[in-house]
Amino acid sequence: MGRASSRADRARRGEGASGCGPRRPATHPCAGGAAGPGASPARPARRRRAGVAGVRGRGRRLRTRRAGGAVRAQRLRGAAARARRGGADGAAARPPRGARGGAEERDESLLQIGFGVEAGRLAERSNDAMHAERERTGETLDEVAARSISADDRAMLDMMLGETRRRPDPDRVQRAIDALGRVAANTGAALQPGVRCMLGWLHWALGEGTAAGIHLDEALRIDPGHGMAQLLHAVLGTGKVPEWAFVRD
Repeated sequence: MGRASSRADRARRGEGASGCGPRRPATHPCAGGAAGPGASPARPARRRRAGVAGVRGRGRRLRTRRAGGAVRAQRLRGAAARARRGGADGAAARPPRGARGGAEERDESLLQIGFGVEAGRLAERSNDAMHAERERTGETLDEVAARSISADDRAMLDMMLGETRRRPDPDRVQRAIDALGRVAANTGAALQPGVRCMLGWLHWALGEGTAAGIHLDEALRIDPGHGMAQLLHAVLGTGKVPEWAFVRD
């Protein structure tokens, strides 16, 4: 009677038959015997597989974002080539033979301000080569650009889109901002978009995105179809920062 009573007491207290401690549920990792419902031995393996699948999924998403970034960069480069040839829509109209547009002189000036005389000469050489090829073939500048992009073209576009670690001269850029600010304050609406584009790029080159955006918004307000203003506005919209911004002194 006493033994039966002690077993009943232990059962009420939740101890095992040996009296060595509380009885563990069948699902406890240290419990012996058959596993209870939902305690399949394959569960750790499933968790590992789920973890591996999650890592692989994140890797695929990261690769997709990187690929998307590369596509956007390529589109920006194409837009830059079109904008510096004369318009947002590719400048399909043929300019007079031998004519040099203000867009080309603008970009040559910008690169010379930012990177020095050699960069200005490189831009001039690139534009002259494009015009010479247009003269030879009778194609539009866009048709020439779509068929062939030279090393000078690539170097020029890298500087324009901030895809180089070579840093513009900050003092010269600031002096140009001061001078062009006075021009913008005293010129008519017809010349404002070009001047505002130059100011936008120069501010962006110094890491001053807010000031750059103000000038580009004004350029687009005056001329919504301005190619260079559209391009630079798109660059700022992506949050792109020039590579030279990450170069330590």
